Amino acid sequence: MVWAPALCLIGLAAAVLPIDVRLSRWMTGGALPGDLRRFIDLGEIFGHGLGVAAIAFAVYSLDPGKRWAIPRLLAIAFSGGLVANAIKFLVVRTRPRGFDLTTGEVWQTLLAWTWQRSSLNESFPSAHTATAVAFAVVLGAMYPHARRFFLALALLVGIQRVTSGAHFASDVCAGAAVGWFVAMTWLRLPGSARWLRRLSPGSPPQPCSSDQ
Repeated sequence: MVWAPALCLIGLAAAVLPIDVRLSRWMTGGALPGDLRRFIDLGEIFGHGLGVAAIAFAVYSLDPGKRWAIPRLLAIAFSGGLVANAIKFLVVRTRPRGFDLTTGEVWQTLLAWTWQRSSLNESFPSAHTATAVAFAVVLGAMYPHARRFFLALALLVGIQRVTSGAHFASDVCAGAAVGWFVAMTWLRLPGSARWLRRLSPGSPPQPCSSDQ
C-alpha cells in the first residue's frame, strides 16, 4: 500500500508529541558531539530550495538521458514544501527556538489562532522535511539503486530540523508524511506510469509528450 508510510508517519507524530519538549531540550542542549552536529547541519541542504535546485542541475549535467524529467522532479520536490507551508496557516505552533524548553509543557506550544503570524509560530509541519521526502521519493524513482541513500538524506534533514531548534520531532514526522503523500499523489497521476517506465534503467531517452 503506497500510502502506508504516510499513515505510519502520522501515527509516529502522534506518538512522539508527548515527549517533543524533552527531546528538543536534549537535542539542542549540547549533548551531541560538535563534529556530529556539524555533519547533521550539512544535511539541511537536501531539504532547502537552493539545494534541490543544485542537485537537479547535477542530474541535468551528469545524466543527459534524464534531462526531460527535471521539470517534474522539481515540481514534485517543491510541491511537498508548498503543501506543508499551506498547512502552517491552519496550525499555529511555536518553534522550539522560540519556546521555553526548560519549564514549558508541550500543550503550550500549540497556540490559539492568531493573525499575528511570524516564523516563530509556524513550526507545524516541517516544510524542509516535506521537501526532502518528496525529493527523495522522486529521485528514488529515477535512480532505484540509490533509493535508500536518498531516504537517508531525507532522514538527515529531519534530524537537523530538530537539532537546530527549528522544529519538534512531531513536526518533522508530519512533514515527512506530507512529503510522501504529495510525491505519491504526483506519481499516481494519469501518465505517470509511462513516465516511470521511461525512467527505468536502460530505457532510451525519448522526446517529451503532452503528459509531461
